[in-house]
Amino acid sequence: MTIVLEVADTLKNSSSLKELLCLILLLGNFMNASSIQGGAFGMRISSINKLADTKASNISSMSLLNVLAGVTRREFPHILTFLDDLKNASQAARIMASFNDMSQQYAEMRMSLRQLEVELGSKWQGEGVQLEEGDRFLAVMNEHREAAANRFEDLQTLYLNMDAKWKSVMVFYGENPAVMRPDDFFSTFSEFVKNWKEASIQEEKYTQRMEREEKKKREDEEHKARMEAKKEAKRLAENTDGKVDTPQRVEGVDISEEATTGTEDDRKMMDNLLAKLRTGESEVRTRHARRAGRSREVQDNSDVMPALRPSTSTQPGALSAEALLRSLQA
Repeated sequence: MTIVLEVADTLKNSSSLKELLCLILLLGNFMNASSIQGGAFGMRISSINKLADTKASNISSMSLLNVLAGVTRREFPHILTFLDDLKNASQAARIMASFNDMSQQYAEMRMSLRQLEVELGSKWQGEGVQLEEGDRFLAVMNEHREAAANRFEDLQTLYLNMDAKWKSVMVFYGENPAVMRPDDFFSTFSEFVKNWKEASIQEEKYTQRMEREEKKKREDEEHKARMEAKKEAKRLAENTDGKVDTPQRVEGVDISEEATTGTEDDRKMMDNLLAKLRTGESEVRTRHARRAGRSREVQDNSDVMPALRPSTSTQPGALSAEALLRSLQA
């Protein structure tokens, strides 16, 4: 019963819990701003456990409770003290689950004390009652009754105070004690604390995973930037060695000095082709010159041969060979 009293006082006086409920109401009004449910001034306390079953978005597995836990952790860390305030809510819920049995036991104890008091006053005291010598039953029972009555008085004060407290705190949160069971009321807060702790762990893991992915993405971008910088540095180094590095183009190839189209390989290919064409032209000219020289030499020989050949000779074969040899030596 002491635990129930402490939890009831905490629910009514916890400033961090009040701020959290205001934050939940603000979040709900923001989400329902365009509907008839927006602009609410309050909410049923049982609705706080629906946050764990409501998706934050269609593209994420996070719930509204995960979002709320993350926002609270980052922006309003002082609100997290409500977890310490409600640490005994589950015990209070278990105690109030047996509230009917507790009430019955309280009523039985009070009736038993009254019966004992009546019996001791009527049967063991008064006129006509004679006790045997050395009989200490009345004295012992009177001591027992007084001790039990004192303890029951303390218990009665605690019980009545507890009964008034849980009813008062239920009314404070807009619930009807005659309709809602006290254990259901305290279970609402104990379940919320449990869901909050689970959601906080999930949200923290999700945040760490997103941070790791973001860090990896930045590292990849930096690595890509470094590789591009190395390529650019290499290109500049090649330019300093006399190599012209022009961007690749898909238009026609211009091999002039002021060319703005084509690539270095394209222009080299054209240069090589022109060089080969020039070489081939010179070779053709050389061959033509050689052929012309041979033709003139043959013509000169043909002019010399008739003069050396006699029309009537006793040795025609010897004269022809001698003339031919002389022409070749010349």
